Amino acid sequence: MSEPIASPFDEHTAPRSQFHLWHLFGLTTLTAIAAAIAVHLGPGTLFTTGGIILAWINWCGAFRVVQSGWRQSLTLCLAWIAFLVSLALPSFRIFSTVYGWGAAWLALTLPAEGLWRGEVHVAPLLWFGAMDVANLFAISLPILIWRLSVGRGQYVREIFIVSMIGPWLAGADPNMDVGYQVWASSFYTALTTLPVRSWTLAAMVAAALFALCAVWMGNIAF
Repeated sequence: MSEPIASPFDEHTAPRSQFHLWHLFGLTTLTAIAAAIAVHLGPGTLFTTGGIILAWINWCGAFRVVQSGWRQSLTLCLAWIAFLVSLALPSFRIFSTVYGWGAAWLALTLPAEGLWRGEVHVAPLLWFGAMDVANLFAISLPILIWRLSVGRGQYVREIFIVSMIGPWLAGADPNMDVGYQVWASSFYTALTTLPVRSWTLAAMVAAALFALCAVWMGNIAF
């Protein structure tokens, strides 16, 4: 009897660690789209589109070996360490160097100042909000590790994954420094070890499309 063909809409019909032809087709399609977006909006968008590609590979089951037990805990610990290191590194330049901790503070205070002044811009507000949520979960990764180890924390995990679009979108700014790259990589590392479900991947794609359209239309400017 021949092996049943896995459907992209069924998470349980085939071992998720095996790549099928439609997995490869999806990967090459996403790569082509990422390249086209980079041509039109700049190479910095590859941080965002690269995250979507990584999420697709995750959804296909390529990282299953590090998504449970001590391997998951170790990988999340490495992501947490990278996040903490990024706070002490130069993140970007305005008039002088802004370190990671200062960038995190700006992401928290700038939207609050805008709301206080009555300046409500939806796209930037959602972007800063996503960065703040991602930072909150990243600094709390030891708690998430504990929750996952006892079979809890699934909803928090999904929110954390979707919020990663916020930090990656900042890569479109050409003034970003090494601290930003370490910061973004900490979320890539965490993503490899957190299983991505179908609805989570769909939410990530929707958030990325909204964010990139906002950049294209000038609602989010760098």
